[in-house]
Amino acid sequence: MLRLAGQAFGAMAKIPSSEYYPEYLPGFAARKLASDEFFQWILKRRFKPPDFWEQTNDKVISPQLKQAPVKMIEGALRHVYDIAEKQGNKPPNIKEVAKPVLDYLQKSSHKATAAKIQEIGNSREFKQRRRPPGKTLKSEKGGPRK
Repeated sequence: MLRLAGQAFGAMAKIPSSEYYPEYLPGFAARKLASDEFFQWILKRRFKPPDFWEQTNDKVISPQLKQAPVKMIEGALRHVYDIAEKQGNKPPNIKEVAKPVLDYLQKSSHKATAAKIQEIGNSREFKQRRRPPGKTLKSEKGGPRK
């Protein structure tokens, strides 16, 4: 549903408002909002910024992220490993797992340090979901050695 709404707004943004929506012209003309102000308004209300309009100032649109609690980080780790498993991909090792977990947390306006993610990721539950240290997939398949 959101994807369709984004496509619809994207299409509307490309056509001249006054030509296709004359009944809304007085309202459009009455609103004087700079791009940066628009994105600040969106983020204050915790809306997802539209990706079909260019943002002029990245500092304006960076949301204030809250520190993720341990339970949320654990949930994000489970999600990342579940996705890798469902897609048949190699589960991320302890160094690789921080990036996808951070991306997942940011979607809900949260943050964590890579060190904290790795600390939690070193628990028994998550160690069991990773490949054991040592041989790589490449070496197991007989890839060339350096």
